[in-house]
Amino acid sequence: MKKRADRVSQLLRQIISEAITFQWKYAYADRVTVQRVKVTENIRSAKIYVGIRGDEKLKSEVLQSLTDATGFFKNAISQQTKLQFMPELKFIYDDTLDQADRINALLNSIK
Repeated sequence: MKKRADRVSQLLRQIISEAITFQWKYAYADRVTVQRVKVTENIRSAKIYVGIRGDEKLKSEVLQSLTDATGFFKNAISQQTKLQFMPELKFIYDDTLDQADRINALLNSIK
């Protein structure tokens, strides 16, 4: 069962990434990167971890816009899959990009 959840996670990551990049009509869509998707074993819930470039205010605004557009993303998923149940989507900010920027800044300051 775990393998199915992993496959669905990968599929949802691809669909949501493409929807953000090519279909979502939002001014800051180009600042969003889907880092990973975690789906529960019963495929009823999905956590979408996103990286967002910008200041804290912009990150908060974009995360709220993603949450508000959940129906849009569910529609994109339903058009491209045949899942028996549509998972509840929860967008979560992932600070991996911020940590990478801090590490790069530290490494550059050493040079």
